[in-house]
Amino acid sequence: MAHKPLRILCFGDSLTGGYTCYGTQYHPYAETLVAKLRAAFPGLQVEVDVDGKDGGVTSDFLGQRAWSYAILKKSKVLALTVPELGTTRSSDMLARLDARRDQLNALIEGYTRKNFYAFDFKSAFSFRAMSDEERDRYWDDGVHFTAAGYDAMGEKVADAFLGILRREEEAAAADSASRQGVRPARPKKSFKDDDKPFEEEHGSPQDLRRGYVVVRRADLD
Repeated sequence: MAHKPLRILCFGDSLTGGYTCYGTQYHPYAETLVAKLRAAFPGLQVEVDVDGKDGGVTSDFLGQRAWSYAILKKSKVLALTVPELGTTRSSDMLARLDARRDQLNALIEGYTRKNFYAFDFKSAFSFRAMSDEERDRYWDDGVHFTAAGYDAMGEKVADAFLGILRREEEAAAADSASRQGVRPARPKKSFKDDDKPFEEEHGSPQDLRRGYVVVRRADLD
């Protein structure tokens, strides 16, 4: 029986669209995401659509219900936390932005609903934790990434996605085994004097004058 294709919609802002080189090029992270999923599941057909809106900000999405519609249709949602700004400068304004971003990220990670998953992309792709070489390689400006940066983003999102798929496969296998009556082996019980040799056990088993035969759990295993 052929598997249904895995359909993925990547939607969001310019980071989703792969905005780089000041908008002269686009390199969506979805390209690397799909390549890694196909490599992990060679027999699986993977289809992806990218809907990234340049200039989109968080407030633009507050009135939209796309994620709710996806869940209602029994699709799965993987929400990414908001990454840091690509700067090491400090100011009151940047501190306020950091605080608001962290507050939003806490809401994303704390949200619980069936078929909703969160991935802490901010921590996985932290500008402040990178070396100078990595910053030059992955960051195009203070907000957007280079093509290599989007490739790295796709790798990390794919790892999170694969983790979800594998956990679901394991859960489905466990549920199937349970329905078929497969139960984990129970631990053996031990009894007092189980390992103690009885006097009647010594000698020839043909000699009935020795008394009686002692049968213990260990003898039955």
